[in-house]
Amino acid sequence: MRPISHKRLSFGPLLPWLPPVVVTAVQWYTSGNGVTLLHAALSCFLLWMPWFAYCRWQKRSEPVAPLFCVVGAAHWMSFGSLLFWGGRPSDPIYRVPFTDATLTAVLLMACLGVLSLRMGMRVPFRLVRSGRLPDFIDEPRTWHYIHGVLMVCAVAALIPDGTMGALGGLRAAMEILRSVVPHTIFAILMRRYLLGEASRHDRIAMFSYLAMRLILGVAAGWLGSAVSLGVVGIVVYISVRKRLPGKALLVIIPIVLFLQAGKEAFRQVYWLSGRTGTTTEKVMFWVEQSVNVWGRALSGSSNGDTSALLTQSFQRVSLLDQAGNVYNKTPHEVPYQLGKTYSFLLITLIPRFVWPDKPSVNEANRFYQVAYGMTTEEDLDKVSIAVGFLVESFINFGWPGVVLVMFFMGMILGLFERTMLGSGSGVLFNAIGMAILYMLISVESQAAQYIGGLAQQIGLTVVVLSPVIRFRDAGAVGRRAVPAVV
Repeated sequence: MRPISHKRLSFGPLLPWLPPVVVTAVQWYTSGNGVTLLHAALSCFLLWMPWFAYCRWQKRSEPVAPLFCVVGAAHWMSFGSLLFWGGRPSDPIYRVPFTDATLTAVLLMACLGVLSLRMGMRVPFRLVRSGRLPDFIDEPRTWHYIHGVLMVCAVAALIPDGTMGALGGLRAAMEILRSVVPHTIFAILMRRYLLGEASRHDRIAMFSYLAMRLILGVAAGWLGSAVSLGVVGIVVYISVRKRLPGKALLVIIPIVLFLQAGKEAFRQVYWLSGRTGTTTEKVMFWVEQSVNVWGRALSGSSNGDTSALLTQSFQRVSLLDQAGNVYNKTPHEVPYQLGKTYSFLLITLIPRFVWPDKPSVNEANRFYQVAYGMTTEEDLDKVSIAVGFLVESFINFGWPGVVLVMFFMGMILGLFERTMLGSGSGVLFNAIGMAILYMLISVESQAAQYIGGLAQQIGLTVVVLSPVIRFRDAGAVGRRAVPAVV
């Protein structure tokens, strides 16, 4: 008699398909916005594209970090996820809910744009072979220098934002020194830590800098600096372990949601009212306000307050309202711009210290705010509202622009991915790519702001770290280049 065999149920073949369907079904079931089946299906497709790419990347491990998965997921968050929660998407000026036809057009625009972005990223062209890029030399003085640069960046982070304006044309360089350079070093040290290669000094430098940026960010009323380091750490973890850091996400997401509740009260007191205080006092005030707000919400007789807090935390990344506003007014009220908002891209490679009066990268945002009735010209210096490079493509060329511009943006991102995140690009360029990847999540930025500063960010970071890097095919005898992330 043949023994009975017990087979373990496997969801392997369904893994690229099942999670997007389950997530969308849960969102649809818990939604009170009257989402149609077509809208739910389009949202599911928006989630499926980055998830399917992530499943394929896990099997190939090339590039070292899945750029399209991150950018695609950001578009799903901006256009698909918040379709279900936080009230029906509506006109951002008069708060009149959009019709089903408008929502269908916006979701189709997002799906078509992300699909075109993916196709553009698959165009196989490169400017330089990754094996020819310079990299670190693995010797003690390299790590001493890196720790020293991280310390300098930490000091630069202490400079008040108000003082930064006095730097004039050097402000952009200082911002890179305060963001991309330390994020790059953090990625290098995080990788060494995950691989079990970190020294005691590496761990002290990495965790001390992380704690300092978190405390300074909260004390200044910003979560962005701490969140950006968290995103870089998660990307490095994915590149090394080839899986999502589930435990870390279960800690980071609740902390961010908790602190978001007290952010407005903090800014009212310390920004608008001009109250001063020590770093400890500011941090304690923010935490106390968050505890109070969540306490009132959770102890309420209904779930409305809690739902409103969760919606407020995620609503800032939604582009549905802005996209619907653009679709309804273009070209009937606002004519197609035929590329005018991209004019800054032609001069973005010129550093501001060379051209102090160079037009601002925010010119496209300012045009959108005035032309589409979001802000008066008198209030432009007080409010900044972006619509995202996907919707900007519709502002310029309509539906053909969504395909062509997003395809071109995909080609730029594909070039960035092959150069910075290729498995043969080396630790230095992999780390710079991961540091900049956080900025590429900001899909609410318009094109000039999104890709305009990439060359300067990469170039200045390489210059700062140049004393400890060499071209790998010309390294000195007896020195070993740091192996690339695999």
